[in-house]
Amino acid sequence: MGTPTIPWATINKVRTTLILVFLLLLTPSCRGEQKQKGKKGRGIKCPWAEGDPFSLSPFPEDINLHRGKRRLIDENERGSNTILSDSLINGFWFSVPSSPRNFNAELTSATSVKLTWDAPAAANGALLGYYVYLDRIINGEPAVDKNSKKRMVMIKDSTKRYWELDNLDPNTEYSFRLNGFNRNGDGEFTERKNVVTQGIPPEAPEITSVSLDRDEPPVVSRIEWKMPKMKPNETPIEKYNLWLRPQGYPDSYIKSKTVDGTDLSTTISGLWMGVVYDVLLGAENREGRSQNATETIATPVGSPDGEPIGVQYEVMKGKIVVSWRPPPEEKRNGNITSYKAILSAMDESTDRFEKMVPAPSTSSTFEVNVRRAYLFKVAAATMKGIGPYSPVLTINPDPAG
Repeated sequence: MGTPTIPWATINKVRTTLILVFLLLLTPSCRGEQKQKGKKGRGIKCPWAEGDPFSLSPFPEDINLHRGKRRLIDENERGSNTILSDSLINGFWFSVPSSPRNFNAELTSATSVKLTWDAPAAANGALLGYYVYLDRIINGEPAVDKNSKKRMVMIKDSTKRYWELDNLDPNTEYSFRLNGFNRNGDGEFTERKNVVTQGIPPEAPEITSVSLDRDEPPVVSRIEWKMPKMKPNETPIEKYNLWLRPQGYPDSYIKSKTVDGTDLSTTISGLWMGVVYDVLLGAENREGRSQNATETIATPVGSPDGEPIGVQYEVMKGKIVVSWRPPPEEKRNGNITSYKAILSAMDESTDRFEKMVPAPSTSSTFEVNVRRAYLFKVAAATMKGIGPYSPVLTINPDPAG
């Protein structure tokens, strides 16, 4: 004959029955309950009295230590993970919620996480809300960091089924847990769910100074800045991108420069005089570019370096009309405020006609004898002074005359 075997379920029932007997021996007798009420102080309540809302499961399987309190897990309710705290108050045990079900954590952006779950199978009373716990994971273990973000969030809405956390540190592993709570205490934890955040572009640097190293052509500007604030584990800055964009001009006139990620200043030359520049500075790492920090700088106004171009004339109704275009933009050295136009006769007479033509007009009309020959020239002026004259234009409306 083989050795007789005892079913495992029977062993469990015997074992848990012994535990219950042990607990009964530690609990004050129900028979003396009414007598205790007559004494000073609170009465001792028996947990197995008829109508008691807190009942102990008949077959607790084991006792688990959780946050300094013992828990009894009902073997008959294993699917719902019913939990009973063994905090002894007035002689009876209090029930707390089982762990929330289907707990999950997923990235919604590089540094944002969404947690989702279903309600505990056994609330063991009125469920009041949830606690979310998060830990940074270093070398596979939760790290205790006094300077880290708050490690616990209380959710006071028991109907809530999700929670979002943002602005987490980049390139960092986090571990999340969740439990519910009722008026008797904190419930059982879910399993940990780990998530690794991704890298992010840097924040914008801070421009600290914009000045001129040289205020005459070629104008040279110096830009200085502070490196952006870096989050833990953020990817290092690889380079800075600098642009100087002249206000009121096409983008084709933008000056640009790239400098190393360890530099905190640079110069850029070849700026025009008399121009306001927008200064834009951005940092760049492996994940992308930051927003641009912005400043402005105005270069000093100078006299034009170039003469008006495209000078031409025509005779209209017995008058000579001369027109031109402003000097090239890079040679104006500021806003053109006026033009000086000079028309003089080619014969031996001393006839000479001068006109100041206010900008933006670029033409002048002379009421003269159109049968005579003339010479014409024009110069542009800024608030700083007048520039060079255009090449002399010969005007001879009636060469046969």
